[in-house]
Amino acid sequence: MLVTACGSDTSQTSIASAPTLESGTAPPDVKVDPEGEGQGVPIVFEEWNVIGPTQIETGTVALAVKNEGTMNHQLSIVAAETYESLPRRENGSVITEELDTSQVVLVTEALFAGFPAETFEVELETGTYVFFCAFQSSSGGESHVGLGQRRIVTVT
Repeated sequence: MLVTACGSDTSQTSIASAPTLESGTAPPDVKVDPEGEGQGVPIVFEEWNVIGPTQIETGTVALAVKNEGTMNHQLSIVAAETYESLPRRENGSVITEELDTSQVVLVTEALFAGFPAETFEVELETGTYVFFCAFQSSSGGESHVGLGQRRIVTVT
């Protein structure tokens, strides 16, 4: 399981057991593609949407994650059947503190709008996962995931 902490100038979602990374650093298994496309399964963020496949093969998977939106986003991957099955606040944000750490596959730092794609390697077992952005507006309003920025992915 790969878990990293997320953070940005927007509200943060944290996982108690996740290590904290210094701002501007990436874990050793994160690769930035200078051409901007990334290498691996494409996952694209736009405002209130996560674009990518709905099915991925089990095993070690490289995800080429790019933010094509106008706001900063981040990628969280949690093992769950549906978004609705996750513990949530009234604004739709996932209450990560209530998740079992075995459910959490990946929590990235901010993916800045317009920056090149980043490649993350994750180990995915057979099952269903929710890919989502855990950020919420700086005013404390709706969460990005609550506004629809999520995707259900089945791993076979």
